[in-house]
Amino acid sequence: MYAKMKQRDIIFLLFDTARADSFGCLGASRDTTPVLDSLASDGLVYERAYSNSIWSLPAYASVFTGELPSEHGAVDWEQRLNGNPLVEYLGENGYRTGCVSPHLLSGDFGLSDAFDVHHVVNNFDERLPYPDESVTQTVKSRTQSGKYDSLLEKATDFTSLAMRQRSYRAFMNGVAYFRTKIRNRRGEWTDDGADEVLTRSREFLDSGVGPRFLFANFIEPHAPYRPPAEYVHTYLDEDVGVDRLEKALSKSFVGATAGNVTIGERDREILRALYDAEVRYLDDRIGEFLQNVEAQSEGPDPVIVVASDHGDLFGERGIWGHQSEIDRDLAHVPLIVSHPDLPAGRVESPVSLRQLYTFFTSLPKGTSVASIRATPSSPSTSAGIHSCQSSRGTSTRT
Repeated sequence: MYAKMKQRDIIFLLFDTARADSFGCLGASRDTTPVLDSLASDGLVYERAYSNSIWSLPAYASVFTGELPSEHGAVDWEQRLNGNPLVEYLGENGYRTGCVSPHLLSGDFGLSDAFDVHHVVNNFDERLPYPDESVTQTVKSRTQSGKYDSLLEKATDFTSLAMRQRSYRAFMNGVAYFRTKIRNRRGEWTDDGADEVLTRSREFLDSGVGPRFLFANFIEPHAPYRPPAEYVHTYLDEDVGVDRLEKALSKSFVGATAGNVTIGERDREILRALYDAEVRYLDDRIGEFLQNVEAQSEGPDPVIVVASDHGDLFGERGIWGHQSEIDRDLAHVPLIVSHPDLPAGRVESPVSLRQLYTFFTSLPKGTSVASIRATPSSPSTSAGIHSCQSSRGTSTRT
């Protein structure tokens, strides 16, 4: 019989839109993830991990239910899940559960309801206090139709409509929106919430008693790619000015994918450099967070899982962003699992993110550790779970 071990804290860090090759351990051409590469060197790196969707909601839902999108049904913005089976299971088995998110788990999709603690981060780019307000929606529609030739023209129309309707909410939206736009034009970029996500995550881990399950959710490196000002030129020459950066950022991915907008090679280079800089920024912040976790921890080392919900493309096969069609490279994501009782190594067999459900639900049992192991037929098929009792450095994976 196996001796029952003390349950470990679980830390699940989920990037948004990080493609597999944005991580050094998975082939990045730049030194984007030194912290996570170090974590990967002592853990399991899944070379062929695939999300179950190319956009966030169905991908998240598959992780928390263990189901394919065709089974859980959360395949458009009008859908709501009835419960969160993963978090409910962990809660029933002694885990205190916490979520910190600026993204889907701050919305009304049913994913956040089961957490004991849920903190919404509201400071990512272009977040409006009243997003459904009528003037705001009118100007948004006119923008998408190409009505405005300049920011000034857009501001004038917005102000005129808001005054006619005497809408306080419109004015509040306008102040927030144009303040962000002016700040962006000056290159005064700040992060999209990562710093607060990690601060609140630390507070959750410091509160209450263990074991704890933390889901820390980031919007980075989702477009628009505006890393904090001090990271802008990490992979760009210093003489590339803000106006040139904004010109590249203004290009519509939807239009480019549809063939109505041209994104040239220099624009592509700038966009990818900014994207990689956002990944590097997040890696640095996570490094500080993990150092603090290690310094403050009094219990056994935690289980740490790092993944992304899907990727982004930069013109490959004519696709920009994650629009238009299902593509294998859009679904190919990083997946790193660090568990002190699992051997370090690299896994070549394909796995899907919905298998994290089985992995996470195996942890409260405390008697064995289950690594993720896929059937070789398809990255989206259901997978078996490989039990592993060996210590680090001795692999029993096949």
